[in-house]
Amino acid sequence: MISRLKGKILARATDEVVVEAGGVGYGVMVPLSTYCRLPGLGEEIELFIHTQLRPDSIQLFGFLSPEERKTFELLINISDIGPRMAINVLSGIPWDELAQAVQARDSQRLQSIPRIGKKTAERIILELQDKLPAAVPAGEREEAVPEAGQENRRDAIQALINLGYARALAEKTVKEVSESQPSGLRIEDILRQSLKRLVR
Repeated sequence: MISRLKGKILARATDEVVVEAGGVGYGVMVPLSTYCRLPGLGEEIELFIHTQLRPDSIQLFGFLSPEERKTFELLINISDIGPRMAINVLSGIPWDELAQAVQARDSQRLQSIPRIGKKTAERIILELQDKLPAAVPAGEREEAVPEAGQENRRDAIQALINLGYARALAEKTVKEVSESQPSGLRIEDILRQSLKRLVR
């Protein structure tokens, strides 16, 4: 069972990263919260891995912190929430903000995540009360690594499409966010502001 993976980034997309370790390239699914903090191609990365074994495949899910992996594992133990849905949840809200929302029983915050309805949000709150790792204070959160603006916009559009938004709407929203803000926005900022506009 793979629990950690350390190696060089060979390829990266908004939902998957390929890490070379020991001469093998491992495809690892990641949430947007992890993708936004990845270093560049060819650089070293260490991921905390959840391995899912199936009769016909092995699937790896990767996270930059053990707390995020623990949150993922708690989510997939909830009825009707599989790995893909759990990745979707962590793409729509960082694990520490999820912990705060659950503790505050803030169902509306969870419903702002694409594909999460009222019943699912309430089930998450009920099932995860007092189980999630302690949230990191806002001032102590590690900042995402800045990237090139055009690449950030393109990746933000793809990330929104992966979350279930239509391409035209994703492109329009990212364009509006980019034009309303100074240049040099991180992908994390673009996505956060885009999601705020989309859930109004």
